Amino acid sequence: MDGNLIRQWSASPYARDQIAADFARKIDNGQITPWAELPGSDAVANDYGVDPRTVCRAKKLLADKMDGKVKKVGGVYVVTQAPAQTSDTTSETETAP
Repeated sequence: MDGNLIRQWSASPYARDQIAADFARKIDNGQITPWAELPGSDAVANDYGVDPRTVCRAKKLLADKMDGKVKKVGGVYVVTQAPAQTSDTTSETETAP
């Protein structure tokens, strides 16, 4: 996920954007795993003190902006890809004696 986009959403005054940023961070750090459903709109709405439709809009924003990492499948939004892994510059290779 684009870190700049997450920062932009986090700084937004709109709850939809802030909720999307929280979801994106949880996806990127593995708290929400591939093929897991995003948390229910009613529960998230209760946590944020917003209407469930605001959460639905946040989920749609993720689906629109996360390059296929989030998709609506059968009426629910799911994470479809693992977050990009940072590559380690060291390699563990065995050498013959």
